[in-house]
Order: sequence, then structure tokens, then C-alpha cells
Amino acid sequence: MRLFIAVLFSDDIKNELEDIQNKCREHGVKGAYIAKSNLHLTLAFIGEYGDPERVKQAIASVKFRPFPIHPEKMGAFRDLWWAGLSKSKELKNVAERLRQALENAGIPFDTKPFSPHITLIRRAKSPDNSIPGELRYYTGKNEMTVSRISLMRSDRKASELVYTEIT
Repeated sequence: MRLFIAVLFSDDIKNELEDIQNKCREHGVKGAYIAKSNLHLTLAFIGEYGDPERVKQAIASVKFRPFPIHPEKMGAFRDLWWAGLSKSKELKNVAERLRQALENAGIPFDTKPFSPHITLIRRAKSPDNSIPGELRYYTGKNEMTVSRISLMRSDRKASELVYTEIT
């Protein structure tokens, strides 16, 4: 099964991110918009792996105090548009410790450096090939407290990805 570890968002954060997507649509941006129910922050991408219990154990070994996050600014990795997060030492620390726990358990994962972002649109195309100015520097209105991390599975149903929380 295809697995990843993520922070799931509060309804307020998901609504804010959906508002940003709607503003992109208003500016004529085309692409594969991520469903509101699938909005998340990936801490570690595992990919195909058949032992979710082992991953759950690695996650459980990473203890942390709850900490706040909030979305801010937009950016792009070529045609993938994302919302960023306010800088958080706690978030970076949890991601690093989680990845170390996966490594110690011998669980394979994508080792690209952690770059906290929330994918909003894949294959994005705007009329002028840029993020609308009003969105590029927005500051999030909503904040949430991260108190847990979730093991997720990704399944393709019809032509859409469906993310399901395992823990």
C-alpha cells in the first residue's frame, strides 16, 4: 500500500486553503486542484510499503509538545502550486525526528530535504504563467495547533486520489 505521514488540517485551515484555490480559479488558473478533503502537510513520503504497523510504531516513538502553524504565502515548484507555512522550529524538528525514526526502523522513505508546503494545484497554468499578485504574499488568517501526526494511505479510485487516515 502507498503510505505517507502527514499533519491533517482543521476545518478552518482547509476552508482558508479552499478560498485560495477559488481565488486562483477567479484569476483563470487551470490545473488539477487538490480536493479539500485531501489537503494536508506531508512530513515523510514512504510510498509502497506493506507493514503499516511498523510505521505506526515509528510514529509513536516521536514525542512532541503541541505547537502552532498557520499558512502563509504561495509558491511554485514549476507547475505545482503550493501554500507555505509560517516558519516553525517545532515543525522542522518533528519532521527530522520522524524521519530519523523511520530510518532507525529500516523503513524506506523519500529523503529529499523537508520543505513544508501544502499542494494546492498540480499542472497549474495561469494566463500570465505566474501566481496572482494578491496571493503571492498573503498571510494566513487561521492558526491551528499540531497535536498529532497521522499515517495515511493513498488509493486511486476512478481517476482521483483518495487519502485515508490509518491512525
